[in-house]
Amino acid sequence: MARFSGSSAGGEGDVGPAGPAGSNGADGADGIDGKDSLFLGTWNSVTAFLAVYQGGPVGLADGDWWAFVKDNSDPTKVYVVREDPNSATGWVIDDNESFILPAGAGGAPGADGADGAPGADGADGAQGPQGDPGPMPFNYQGEFDYGVTYAGNDAVTFQGGLWKLNNFIGAAGYAPTPGQWTLIIPAGTAGADGADGADGSDGAPGEDGADGAQGPQGDPGSPGLVYLGNYVSGNGYIANLAVVKGSDNNLYIATSSGGLGDPVGNTAEWAIFLPKGADGADGASGTSGLEASTRYTPTFTATGLTFTGTGATHPTYNSYYVKAGKLVSFVIEVDLSTVTNFGTGQYKLQLPFTPQFGFNHFSGWAWADPDVSPDTGTGHTIINADTAGVTDVLDLHYLKSAGGANAPIREGLFVQGTPVTLSTISKIYINGTYIAA
Repeated sequence: MARFSGSSAGGEGDVGPAGPAGSNGADGADGIDGKDSLFLGTWNSVTAFLAVYQGGPVGLADGDWWAFVKDNSDPTKVYVVREDPNSATGWVIDDNESFILPAGAGGAPGADGADGAPGADGADGAQGPQGDPGPMPFNYQGEFDYGVTYAGNDAVTFQGGLWKLNNFIGAAGYAPTPGQWTLIIPAGTAGADGADGADGSDGAPGEDGADGAQGPQGDPGSPGLVYLGNYVSGNGYIANLAVVKGSDNNLYIATSSGGLGDPVGNTAEWAIFLPKGADGADGASGTSGLEASTRYTPTFTATGLTFTGTGATHPTYNSYYVKAGKLVSFVIEVDLSTVTNFGTGQYKLQLPFTPQFGFNHFSGWAWADPDVSPDTGTGHTIINADTAGVTDVLDLHYLKSAGGANAPIREGLFVQGTPVTLSTISKIYINGTYIAA
């Protein structure tokens, strides 16, 4: 509907209300087909952009080139860039032709990244409280003892291993073996040798070695003292060398040389070297000397006589004497059990001490066969033993008649076969008392 305007003599009137909308016009002709656009990234005024050829869009002459670029400061804003012959690059950005890109849909989750390197170990935590004791798996009884009867579940140490008894045996003496016993911990292998221990203490002294060869003679030493025993009047003494014992039991050293007088009280020639010691306490009273006998083994000889006995088997081993001062009593027993040859000469024995006087006579007897009565056959045979002068050798004789009735008794040499034949079961006994020298 057309709008009209006019005037009158009275003046111009007000504009009337708008009329109703007219009907739609006819459809226009189809536009030309557009070309695909090209996105060239962020705008750079010096870059020669390659654009997609477009033909016939509004605002662009048919044949112009154009493309899209992103704003440098706003990544969501996109501009249209088109061909401009007057531009240094031949292109110009059209500020009037821009639009904001809508937010894109969220992209798919990216793939998991590679595992990072392990972190360093954390510091040790504080020690926790002690736990309750666990149950004992066996009853440890120490080292195995053959004299102990063990019960089931008892454990012992045996030959370096730990064994547990499976069932009650009921008796002692059964050493751990597989079956009734179970080896819990076997014996360990021998460890390496330990370090050498500290040196031990010195051992006891060894036996003395053999004497070495004699060394060369040493240089003469300085003169020493000479102890000469008791002082003897008339002897010569050397000063600072002679030491004597005075009658007062002091030891004196000579201070002069020559025939010196008695040292007791003689300070001009002698000096006390060592005074006598104080008298000791009285000793216990001794025995009379007759209360104990002393064993001795006198010699037993004869021409051709031999025997094998020594020590306790010597023929005269069981012989004794008692001595009180010079008075000597003795008994000699001769056991012939070890004689191997009785010889042909006179039998001789020995006194325990040499007599003070010569030609002593002692009685005795020979028992040729101890298995028969001493009063019959070859029983006791009276013999004598005497010394031919001051000697301890005893010559053995037997007594014999010199002739008929009233003939004197004389001595004969006691030899094998005269007056009796001796054997290894025979014995000889001699005893007597005499004065020793």
